[in-house]
Amino acid sequence: MFYVWWIGLIAAALWVSIAAFVWAIQSGQFTDQRRARYLPLRDEVLTPPAENEQTSRLSVEVYVLMIVVGIGLLSIAMTLLLIFKNPQG
Repeated sequence: MFYVWWIGLIAAALWVSIAAFVWAIQSGQFTDQRRARYLPLRDEVLTPPAENEQTSRLSVEVYVLMIVVGIGLLSIAMTLLLIFKNPQG
């Protein structure tokens, strides 16, 4: 009975991973692999984006990070709840 929750957790993690991979392909994250392998070797310094773009992008990144952390904490809390609710396994 306890294994059903773990299988559900694994299925949810697999679904999120597949969704992130599909999003990355659709948004073009993997389009230019030849150029990407040489980016760490470049000597030029990239200029930061304008202030308005940077602050709005930063706020979106913070919200997404908070959502991911919240989902992680919720899954840990649910796991602990199931462990303490059914201690004999």
